[in-house]
Amino acid sequence: MSSKKIAAIVSAVLLSIVLAYLQEVYVSRSLRNSWAPQEAKPAPGGNRGRQANNSPAPPARDNSPRFDAWDADHLPLMKSSYSAAPINRNLLLGSVEKIEGLDVQRLDFQLPRLHLCAWSSDGKTLYVADEDGVLRIDATTWQATHRLDLSSANAPIKGVALTSEGVVVAMRAVNADNWEMPTPNGQRMIRIDPRTGRPPETRSFRLLVVADPDNLQVVRQFIGPSSKLAGAPNSPVVCVSEVDEPAKLVDLRTGEVLDQSQGRANETDAYVPQITGFDDVMMSPDGAKLYYTASRNGVFETDVSAGTFGPTRELEPSADMMSNVPFEHQLLRLSHDGRHLAVNVGDSLHEGGYSIIDTAGDGRDVEHHLIATRSTAFAFAGPANRRVANSNVMEGINANDLQWVDYDLVILSEYGKPSELRQLSKAGTLAEATMLGVPTADYVLMDSGHEPTVLVKLPAGASTKKIARRPTALRGESPDEPRRFAVRKSENSWGPPPLLTVAALPGSSISLSEHGDWLYLVSRDGVLSAFNTTTLEEIRRVQLGSPPSGGRFTLYPTASGLLVEHGAPNSYVLLNYETLDGEAVLELPRGLIATDQGSNLIVVTNMGPGSKALEAYDVRSGELVTRLTPIQLDALEPAAADDMPYMDRPIRELKFVEQGKWFTCRYRFWHLFSVTDSEMSHKATLVAPDDSSGPIQGSIHPIPERDICYVQKYNLEVHEFPSLEDTKRTVALDRKDEIVMYDAEGRIYCRRQDSLLMRVYDMEGKVVRWGEAVEGKNYPIEQAIPMHGRPERVFVLVDGSLYCVDLVPYAPK
Repeated sequence: MSSKKIAAIVSAVLLSIVLAYLQEVYVSRSLRNSWAPQEAKPAPGGNRGRQANNSPAPPARDNSPRFDAWDADHLPLMKSSYSAAPINRNLLLGSVEKIEGLDVQRLDFQLPRLHLCAWSSDGKTLYVADEDGVLRIDATTWQATHRLDLSSANAPIKGVALTSEGVVVAMRAVNADNWEMPTPNGQRMIRIDPRTGRPPETRSFRLLVVADPDNLQVVRQFIGPSSKLAGAPNSPVVCVSEVDEPAKLVDLRTGEVLDQSQGRANETDAYVPQITGFDDVMMSPDGAKLYYTASRNGVFETDVSAGTFGPTRELEPSADMMSNVPFEHQLLRLSHDGRHLAVNVGDSLHEGGYSIIDTAGDGRDVEHHLIATRSTAFAFAGPANRRVANSNVMEGINANDLQWVDYDLVILSEYGKPSELRQLSKAGTLAEATMLGVPTADYVLMDSGHEPTVLVKLPAGASTKKIARRPTALRGESPDEPRRFAVRKSENSWGPPPLLTVAALPGSSISLSEHGDWLYLVSRDGVLSAFNTTTLEEIRRVQLGSPPSGGRFTLYPTASGLLVEHGAPNSYVLLNYETLDGEAVLELPRGLIATDQGSNLIVVTNMGPGSKALEAYDVRSGELVTRLTPIQLDALEPAAADDMPYMDRPIRELKFVEQGKWFTCRYRFWHLFSVTDSEMSHKATLVAPDDSSGPIQGSIHPIPERDICYVQKYNLEVHEFPSLEDTKRTVALDRKDEIVMYDAEGRIYCRRQDSLLMRVYDMEGKVVRWGEAVEGKNYPIEQAIPMHGRPERVFVLVDGSLYCVDLVPYAPK
């Protein structure tokens, strides 16, 4: 196409736009001039929130009452035509059933979304909205005692809240009555109904109905904002909002507008965001605090105890909020006692979850991980506000048959780990699910969207501090063709003992049983083999499938079995040491893990967003034994640590020694704990190199049997154990020797640089054993483990090969 044709087309388009605009202006002026001018009056607040202007009014409409007009200081009170009546309907459907080991009672009503439910302050009465009314339910007998009929309003119910003045019901229907719109040049454009040649005759509907909590008879009724509603059982003040104007605090006794959120700085110089009808709003049970989302710019808490939008602080969940589109989706959940706020958030690794903020604290969720990931419903249940949710969980015996499984009830531990998973509904989907906790007992109401609402009794005595532990069908077997270590002859003239080797794919891991009689090797192909450490012959085998994320397996020995990541991410299977049968699958958080053959504890530090706590769980039950946050570790470190240049790093360098009796980790300083299966007791701290020390990070390794602790910094220092006091003594090692590991007797195993050799030092720095440990000089040692009671035999894992090395007494050539 030629440039002239293009220019002609562009000119035609621009001309048509200009003509259309001139026509609109002409119609606008003509229509306005044809109306009789009226005296300008202050415009009502209404849903439009326009200021007074001198524009002529539209053609006269009928004089029937308006249901969408109010002023800035007061909500109009109007006579109500709605009525309530006793119904005394039994909601129990059949008797209690046993499903997945839980007591389940079906109920004859549909549980609506959270903002359409309200509990009485004693937890004995539940108010819920249905299609065109509100039910009063006696939760002690599950009888629907009364119903408020709102069908004549022909408007959706947008919110239900219990206040000291009664049950408040917000109703809202919005019609397209924006017949008058501004234009860029200051004129006003009029929308015309082409059937009549006049502005459209439409009306919006916004009501706040206050009903008696005992019988649901209407006490009073206001015209006012009704997009979002928040109230509290012990307060006469509600917060109501509309889509295009600031939220208001309204006294239900008089209809007086006490204050509105204008997006301003208050008397504390804190910024009070403007709240609109698109934002989630919740009020604390005592009516003193307001929690809201403020157009997804953050989560805020504002003091409204004085009837005004007062001091405000921004809360800090562990990740960004999820979208609340459609706007019926609620982002906030508040515990029955108002102590904890759950915020629906997500991060790059999870498709939605919840961050729990302690409202009595500093407003940050810095200690908890993102909980209840891939969930669509969440609730606080019972007097202890137990956390329950649903979740979509990846499961499978091995990585080749993984599939997503819906659990419509997931009981979460206090710190967010799934402790119980149940499938109670077979027909519903998580996308349509709703969930509401009962305040006074350990029950939760659930609705899948396709079946009746169910009342579920949570497991009696279930711990609130545990990780999920479920059965597995994984089984070991005796290999048809056992693998054996093969002898490889040395080419060195000085004649070290021959290397014994077995093929191991890259990305493998090794471990020993508690007494050292079995060696375990898992390769990247998913085959886990058990070898007799004396005969060096494979005796058992189990197929794990594809490796987890990261491309390699890691073995974690415990006193109860061998733990290995298996199947879905963060799922670990516990294997019997002798049969390699799977005994349980545990759901652990993503992060660092430490275990020991002599201990039943799994120590985990979560690397998720905003979560850095150190947690120890009993592998046998999943129960939480100890939890230490960075704040707690900080308190255990000397005040001098605050003056040293340390970066904000997570808890790291986890290590067990002496058959799991001692544990060390590092926050800023190193920490030493004594360990039993029931507790971890802090014993000492030791200064670690700070960030000004260059590349030196250092490490510590206690040798309890010798009452010393090695501290590796620039030199290998010897400290007292367990005090960690410096003895001012060092162990001199050859500068070409790199430390690989230590044994329980204090011997130091080193790899010689640019060499095939491994050399062993005693505590005085004397070489006592040596031998050829690898076949290639250029491959680093990935793992090395000495046999228990036989320190001269070492198993060495190098890229592609596993070696059994028998070291001999040192005799330099």
